Amino acid sequence: MDKDRLAYNSIKKGLEEALDYSIVVNKMDKDNLLNLLINKERVVVRFIKKDGSTRMMNCTLNPDVIPEIVGTSAPRPEHLITVYDIDNDGWRSINLENGVDIVEVYE
Repeated sequence: MDKDRLAYNSIKKGLEEALDYSIVVNKMDKDNLLNLLINKERVVVRFIKKDGSTRMMNCTLNPDVIPEIVGTSAPRPEHLITVYDIDNDGWRSINLENGVDIVEVYE
């Protein structure tokens, strides 16, 4: 296990034990999540979908992992972030207003 992942897991465990909740990404943490998604090979997140169900997703924005981007997309509202779903080989949106749990981070 690499140093970044060990450090992250240690911090997460300490917070969960001390505060009894998962690390939840809110509007103030959007930049931190984007930084993880761009710089790490894979980030496993858990979030609530539009239909109310919970979803786990292996995702990334790492240029070494995502396919070549052809064209551009329309501007997105601030509370939505577009990520590449590694398992389903496609682009997906996550609504940050519903909360996002960072489950695992991989180099």
